[in-house]
Amino acid sequence: MTDRELKKLSRAELLEIMYELRKQLDKALQENEELRTELSEVKDSVIMQTNQMVSRIYRDKYGELPEAAETDSDSAEEQSDGREEHSGSDD
Repeated sequence: MTDRELKKLSRAELLEIMYELRKQLDKALQENEELRTELSEVKDSVIMQTNQMVSRIYRDKYGELPEAAETDSDSAEEQSDGREEHSGSDD
């Protein structure tokens, strides 16, 4: 629609066009949100499956996963270090 044609439209016609455009926009926004949610779910699933495959391959080749033991002990050491520093700073 040209500018000339648009200028000739009545107020009611313009409001009708705006209303229809808004309905289309709302529908597109809803579809966009649904697709983003679906994409996020698929991405999370792919990441989880990839991690499981990598873990399985690592276990098959090297045995137990060392990260689990190291992560647990490292986090315990960090927590105890944090507590020691915290209790020392209170004195």
